[in-house]
Amino acid sequence: MYYSYKPYTLAHVDYQRILREFPDSLWIAAYRDYMPTTKPDYGYFPSMDGVAIWQYTSAFGLSQGLDGNIDLLGVTDNGYSKQPVTPITPAPSKPAQSTAATDADYAQTGVFKPSATVNIRTGAGTGYASVGSYSPGESVIYDHVYIRGTYVWARYLSYSGRYHYVALGVNGGESYGSR
Repeated sequence: MYYSYKPYTLAHVDYQRILREFPDSLWIAAYRDYMPTTKPDYGYFPSMDGVAIWQYTSAFGLSQGLDGNIDLLGVTDNGYSKQPVTPITPAPSKPAQSTAATDADYAQTGVFKPSATVNIRTGAGTGYASVGSYSPGESVIYDHVYIRGTYVWARYLSYSGRYHYVALGVNGGESYGSR
């Protein structure tokens, strides 16, 4: 993660270069003043590419339960949870047997609720970068479905304004959740 204040980043850092190597890896502080606040003022949201975490106050009060951050991708879930999270794109124990055509796509919308922890990827395939994960109990509203070889993928528009992808399951086989 790259962490800094928005004005400094815009004036002094080639953050687009960082994003080319590490998509959605910015933790940006952007707030109205230095007064304590318990609620984010979305008028100061850092509208820039690649923001994964937004720090909305300079006055943290963790002892009072105030975090001061809005985690857009679940990046800090592992740091805040008591149980370790191991993000994976589940792979079948034996080679997947596909019963459908490969490399197809469908303009399909819906909600996916994973039954296992699944990776969030920058493209529809296991060769793309993993930028986070979804755990059982969470949900993803998707707008397109892709079949790429062994897996079925759902595409959704993330809070950063970029498309991300999650594996829905094995093409013609095991499902990683419900839709």
